[in-house]
Amino acid sequence: MPARLFIYCSAYEQKSYGIRILYTLAAEISRLGREARCLCFSPRPAFRLPSELEAITQYLDEGEKPDISDEDIVVYSDSEKGNPLGAKRVVRYLLNKPGVLTGALVDYGPSDYIVEYSPLVGIHFPKLFLLNDDRELIDRWAGSRREDSVAFYFGKIEKKNRSKFWRIIARVRKDFSGHYLITRRYPRDRDELFSILSKVSLLVSLDPLTNLNYEAALLGTPVLLLNDSYNTEGTEFAEGIFFEYDGKRFIPRSGVDVASFRRKLESQGAAVSSFLADAEEHFTKIETSIEASHEHARKVRQKVEADMMELGAGRKFANCTNIDDVPLLDRMAIERFPSSDMRKTFAFFPEFWRLARKKLRRRVVNSLKRWPEIFETLCLIKRTIIGGPRGDVS
Repeated sequence: MPARLFIYCSAYEQKSYGIRILYTLAAEISRLGREARCLCFSPRPAFRLPSELEAITQYLDEGEKPDISDEDIVVYSDSEKGNPLGAKRVVRYLLNKPGVLTGALVDYGPSDYIVEYSPLVGIHFPKLFLLNDDRELIDRWAGSRREDSVAFYFGKIEKKNRSKFWRIIARVRKDFSGHYLITRRYPRDRDELFSILSKVSLLVSLDPLTNLNYEAALLGTPVLLLNDSYNTEGTEFAEGIFFEYDGKRFIPRSGVDVASFRRKLESQGAAVSSFLADAEEHFTKIETSIEASHEHARKVRQKVEADMMELGAGRKFANCTNIDDVPLLDRMAIERFPSSDMRKTFAFFPEFWRLARKKLRRRVVNSLKRWPEIFETLCLIKRTIIGGPRGDVS
């Protein structure tokens, strides 16, 4: 009997591309005639899932563990810690660079089969590049009439770059009569999101890895990528309409070819079938060959070392998907403050002081946390300078 495949994840979320990819993986496996199921550790969403996804979704009660045999395979994403289901065969599906969002290393097991989403995520293990099928929305909104407006999206950006681009944002904003600020709460659903992306004249994005950039490009909307810290030009179906700012001018870069996007969607079944075959071959080798087990453990150790170097490089990311997390200077640039409408301008002062107090309080707390360490260092210096020589003389 073929092994079953379980994907441990949170409930379906329309606005989370990564979660949707996990459901896409389960759906593709199910289409191949294999049993696949998404095991959700979070409550059922308020909206109704498509019938295909509802059929492969199981919601777990707190502390509940499904009956998983030794032959079954459990898939965890890079954000999941440990092995909550206690599975013998584990696949780690790395959808993002390990540690970028969680700040912690992935807890790889010595026999885990590791697969990376794309070369942007890693270069050490096999790839499983999937796309969510948004062809219906693309066909519905492609060719919409453009308006003189610009959309902004901050997303997940490096903390050191949070307030770096407000002057560029202000420069771009003044060239358009209207604007949209896309966040986790707005727009309300993907249909409204595609409606906005299809009618704006430009999307300004600070998140180099968000799929929003590609969704806009598929609709023919130019994307100004201010912070391409991962050099996304080398994507699989790129050609023509991205831009990058070099400090003086906007430079055309790569975009998305819709025909290649459609071909990729149609070939995903073969990619998933190959992934399943490789994973089962991997577990068979690990369980029957000591040499293969040791060789894989060595590769995992190398992967951990690479992740530690990436994490130690100090690239910390801030999640600015909600409007309250967007830096104040950027929001003021988008709203074109100072404004002739003084009421709107003065409305920003309470928020400015609230954020200033919050930042000051955080610095004071961090200083107090470090005080024991500073005090111990001072005592060590005192003992070295004063106590050391006297001890030697006596």
